[in-house]
Amino acid sequence: MLECTHHLVVFNANSRGAYESLAGARVVRLRTIHDKYLTVDDDMLGLRQQHDGSLVRAWWSVESITDNRNQLRLRFQNCFGLDLAAPLSDFSLQRLAGGKAASAVLRQIRGLHDARKKWARIRVGSRFMVRSNFEDYFLWADPSPGSDAAGAQLPSSSNTLDPFLWDVEILESDAGASSSMVVGPSSSLAAAEIGPSSGPWCSNMFFTLQRK
Repeated sequence: MLECTHHLVVFNANSRGAYESLAGARVVRLRTIHDKYLTVDDDMLGLRQQHDGSLVRAWWSVESITDNRNQLRLRFQNCFGLDLAAPLSDFSLQRLAGGKAASAVLRQIRGLHDARKKWARIRVGSRFMVRSNFEDYFLWADPSPGSDAAGAQLPSSSNTLDPFLWDVEILESDAGASSSMVVGPSSSLAAAEIGPSSGPWCSNMFFTLQRK
């Protein structure tokens, strides 16, 4: 007799079909529904949204991996060579005991850090949600006007799905760079020398631009 005011949405986070369109992808951009790209700050750790997708800081190398439960997951790495990770919260190491107890805690810490860097790609219509293996953090973009904040957050009952929906644009794959790749203000030769496949690219990119 009670009016139902909520509905349940079930996502199949283990579906291999959600990864087929990324087969062979090596470098991607993550774009919000507001046409902003997920970029890394100059401090190498902070995340924000920017409209300029030609920035190297908007490029993420992507690696498909299998976790310890044989589930397909993704690992994203920014141009500084650091992995995209969910925040490690509600966990502190206090009074570390010796012997076997210490070893068990250290193994747990390593496991938590590893889980924070693995992301499930969940299809929602034509877009995707990106969920961390660590608790239930989702990659999100702050929808408030004028804000460029981005990060990983637990969805609350007041949120719509919009801040958690992303388009994944492939810039480089095993079959070659896609036609949507933007090389920015440097020449195509310079872009090829500092492109995503050459490892951590940021410092090289900035040096090339200053030299020109």
